[in-house]
Amino acid sequence: MILTNKLLKILSLFLLLELLFWYKPASGIFAQTGNDVLIKAEVTRSFLDSDDDGLTDYEELKIYLTDPYQADTDADGLKDGWEVKYGLNPLDPEDGKTLFDGYTLATRGEIPFSLNSDNLYEGFINQEADFCISLPVEPIQISTTIDGKEYNLIFRKGGDNSENAEKGVYCLKFMLPEKSGESFITLNILLPGGVNKEIRLGFLVLDYGYVYEKGSFDFIDQFFCLINSNLCPKNEKKVKDAVVILFKLNKDGGWDIWEAENFEQENPQITKQDGNYYYFIPSGKYSLMVAKAGYITYKGKEFTVDISQAVNTKIALAKANVLSFLDLPLIFPIIIFLLILSAILLIQLRLLRLMRSLKK
Repeated sequence: MILTNKLLKILSLFLLLELLFWYKPASGIFAQTGNDVLIKAEVTRSFLDSDDDGLTDYEELKIYLTDPYQADTDADGLKDGWEVKYGLNPLDPEDGKTLFDGYTLATRGEIPFSLNSDNLYEGFINQEADFCISLPVEPIQISTTIDGKEYNLIFRKGGDNSENAEKGVYCLKFMLPEKSGESFITLNILLPGGVNKEIRLGFLVLDYGYVYEKGSFDFIDQFFCLINSNLCPKNEKKVKDAVVILFKLNKDGGWDIWEAENFEQENPQITKQDGNYYYFIPSGKYSLMVAKAGYITYKGKEFTVDISQAVNTKIALAKANVLSFLDLPLIFPIIIFLLILSAILLIQLRLLRLMRSLKK
């Protein structure tokens, strides 16, 4: 009996030591009750996760300094454990709120789409777009809706850029609609752990530019066209096989043919039956020229692009004739002078005839 009591005491002492070892009290924290009374709470070193955020109470108190009773300490919509797992700061509300903001939207040639004054991205009919977003973890699902119609699109890590893959960038491709006008694309991105975000992109889909024939000008057409461009004949017959060339101002102040192949485009472009052409260009200073045998060469004015811009100007080509080889703005004053001189001579002639008739 005495031996049994000694064994029980030894066993009890052993259990007490185990309890003290595994449940050593940590430093106290204070929790505020509804009556604003501070109550000291002793948190033990255990596997208890009071707020079910994926971190133990001990980890929250001793390592990450988060609130063991609030699953989302910084109130950014992401649980503390999720942020720790994927490299975010559970005490920084901004990294969670901006988690899905780090995306880019660019053409196949990596020229970013720019927003217009209506906060819509501008692009062309059937133009391919790359949507890339930087995320701490690979998306497990995405649903895409374009103007109410659902599409199955897949994220590719890094897209076409190997450097993006190393940076945790995920990309997908989609085509802009076949009709011009406003279009809306909705991306619903789902990440592991039930984190999801809906991103809505608005586009203004543009028609292509085209080259058309003004019509053959006679002398009267040329005369009135010089007075007022609105009086020029209007005939939008599309011009086939016109050569459209885009020039870019270089650092030395000269003009070079824009290297469109670096942006997966063509320059020069040769129009087809529909007369269409288009460019999507980055920042810089540009000018446009269009030429075809039998037509007056079009030389556009210099224009500046700040971010990126669609080039879809409607260009009118006039057929060449005798007058087209003359400098019409230069001869216009001469024509006016000759008309005035003719009028004066006509008046003088009539005055002479009148004087002769009076003498008789």
